[in-house]
Amino acid sequence: MTLLAWDSTAQRQGPHLLDTSRPGRTWSTQAREGAATLEIERAVAATFAEHLHSSFRVHHDGAAIALDLVAVADSSTPRQVTFTLLFRGPARPVLAQQIYSFEHDRLGRFDLFIVPVGQDAQGLAYEAVFNRLVDEPARG
Repeated sequence: MTLLAWDSTAQRQGPHLLDTSRPGRTWSTQAREGAATLEIERAVAATFAEHLHSSFRVHHDGAAIALDLVAVADSSTPRQVTFTLLFRGPARPVLAQQIYSFEHDRLGRFDLFIVPVGQDAQGLAYEAVFNRLVDEPARG
């Protein structure tokens, strides 16, 4: 298992992560070839719930920031898909409210709009909200 650690002693500008399985090397920010792409517009809470407490790579300014999925809350009804994801990341850099390119070892690549929602001694929390109507079958 590879552990990723924020390198606060870096002598270069911009955020980057160290791959602790290979000391002195930064974590690659390039998406793996052949990685699947998650169809985010079809995602439901269960899509993410099975990956609770796993790490997602968020691509930002040429680096990859590790965010851990710490909560999935599902409020869906038969007519509406409604759920939220809560991620936790390092205290720096602060990711502004916007769409980011995410990558996960099992889910693949997808774009996601996240909002910073809090900070504590453990780092920053980010939230993504999903809310869409369920397509009804055509009547004929």
